[in-house]
Amino acid sequence: MTPVKCDAHRPLVRRRHGAAARLSPAIHHWSKRSRGLRSVSDSPGRIAQTAHPPDCGWNAGVSVTLTPIEVPSPLVLSAGALALLALAAALRGIQWSRLRDFEAQSVYAVMLAVAVAARLARIELQPGLDLHLFGASAAALMFGWRFALLQQAAAVATVALGWGHFWLHPVLDFVYTGVIPVLLTTALLDFAQKRMPLHLFVYLLFNGFFAGALAIALVQLAKLATLLMLGTYALDTLGENFLLTVPALMFPEGFATGALLTMFVAYRPRWVATFHDASYLGVRGAG
Repeated sequence: MTPVKCDAHRPLVRRRHGAAARLSPAIHHWSKRSRGLRSVSDSPGRIAQTAHPPDCGWNAGVSVTLTPIEVPSPLVLSAGALALLALAAALRGIQWSRLRDFEAQSVYAVMLAVAVAARLARIELQPGLDLHLFGASAAALMFGWRFALLQQAAAVATVALGWGHFWLHPVLDFVYTGVIPVLLTTALLDFAQKRMPLHLFVYLLFNGFFAGALAIALVQLAKLATLLMLGTYALDTLGENFLLTVPALMFPEGFATGALLTMFVAYRPRWVATFHDASYLGVRGAG
């Protein structure tokens, strides 16, 4: 095998093609004659890169610093007030007796772990431009919106305190990835029960697959609007990173929600609080 020689005039980062190139707009303008990197924008939230002499490794000598995005205090306070209002409404009418037995507690704890794992398995393209699943729609259908909100708040707090991962601010992260999808899924469930036939496939396809996909799409668009309002990125950068990835997130979120609901309804219907045999299957005497 012929050894690879160190070439001081080659780019420090390999050229990306296709979707990878579109998802990395911050790394650009490489010069073949230069031994380092050209300057890039150092505005808040962008990737700041420093130039070093190249080494024999393809990315040796390159240091990347991620600058956190400064979030205005009024936005954090408004999100905090909304979060407290949602949690207060959830705690006001919650029925703690539903978690009295060990089985119910175990299912709730496992779904909490799933929500934490979904947030840890995140891909951060740039500060503020992160991609991950929520698990909020599945929680809303399995436990009801009150328990789901508490679970999502616990998941966001766990990941923020334990690993330091959150979107812009923990309070904003909870509002966008917890409150919005849970309440949207609950609203769609209420709409389906009043305006659509009470059928098993309607519940699974509309409330499971469709609601999960729509919830994550709405959250991604809300994140895009917030970053655009903050002026952190240009519209073309947000379009490349968010709009192109919304369909890629809609399918796994919708599929995961629908698949979980299908499995639980088939084998453990008592784990799904919003599903009732008497309503969807016409089984008399079922609750």
